[in-house]
Amino acid sequence: MQYPIKYIENNLVWNHDGECFAYYELVPYNYSFLSVEQKQAVHDAFRQLIAQNRDGKIHALQISTESSIRAAQERSKAHASGKLREAALRRIDGQTDALVSMIGENQVDYRFYIGFKLLLNEQDSAGLGRQAANLADESLKNNIGLKFAFLSTDTVEIKKTLAFFGLDPEDEGNQKRLRGLENGQCLMQDLYGHVGVVQFHPVFADLLHGFDTRPPLKAEVAV
Repeated sequence: MQYPIKYIENNLVWNHDGECFAYYELVPYNYSFLSVEQKQAVHDAFRQLIAQNRDGKIHALQISTESSIRAAQERSKAHASGKLREAALRRIDGQTDALVSMIGENQVDYRFYIGFKLLLNEQDSAGLGRQAANLADESLKNNIGLKFAFLSTDTVEIKKTLAFFGLDPEDEGNQKRLRGLENGQCLMQDLYGHVGVVQFHPVFADLLHGFDTRPPLKAEVAV
């Protein structure tokens, strides 16, 4: 069975079908204190968020992690101070024994994510399916706001990309900058025409590591 993930960049995940999903963490939150009207407003907002996904491709991801109860309780004891510190420590030890007897040495915590398939309208889809030679077409350029360009070593492609960004394609400095981009970096042009190198930092390092499809470095390969 082929591994389903092709590439990950920050919270964006590409599969082998050419689809891209944006994942967001759902942080657990207690809504019990809200009024009925406020709870209904939250429900309606979430329902509208789901309804906006016309393609219907939504992923719900649950990741479980184990953590030591005793280790967590010991961290709590480190914050105890004052005249009642000894009594507090005994209290925490009693709670620890009770928790371990009920659920075991480790507790399972869950993190929840929701992934939405990113869609293009028909006009954008047709335009982005063209060859790089058509990137200079004005009708396509008018439909694009932010522009991103990643590492490329093909001189012809680099020149066309620079021209698309409105930069001098024959400038060796511009070519070198695009050719020298590292992993997690890209050339970006904002809505005002400003161009610069952007460094992306993953929000969820554990998720990035778990789905990283890049080959390991030589130093990481066991001898």
